[in-house]
Amino acid sequence: MAQAAAPPDAPPGPGTPLDPFTATTRDQAALTQRVRQFYSQFAALPAEERTEHLRLQREAHARYAAGGLSALPAGFTALDASRPWIVFWVVHSLALLEAPLPAEVREQGVGLLLLRYWISLEHL
Repeated sequence: MAQAAAPPDAPPGPGTPLDPFTATTRDQAALTQRVRQFYSQFAALPAEERTEHLRLQREAHARYAAGGLSALPAGFTALDASRPWIVFWVVHSLALLEAPLPAEVREQGVGLLLLRYWISLEHL
């Protein structure tokens, strides 16, 4: 019995000789399809309605960014050497969002924050 043909933009099925995709790339392709549907619906809206949907959720983004200034989860231990850059980009993100630095960072300074990061490594 012949197998039904996949859509032309679908990756070959797992385990086939021509399958260059990993589970991650297949997941990304599926997400891309879902996002594409969202953008198609969004593009069909009148311009005034699109503007309403494009409001920056400044406070939510600032809370998320500020979370990067606390101790990183265990899964991020491979990024230990990147901690100064993480702090830089978080502080930069907060500045772009015009959000205040958390009180702890203002009081201790970024240098002490970085020192605390490295000291916390000893407890892993």
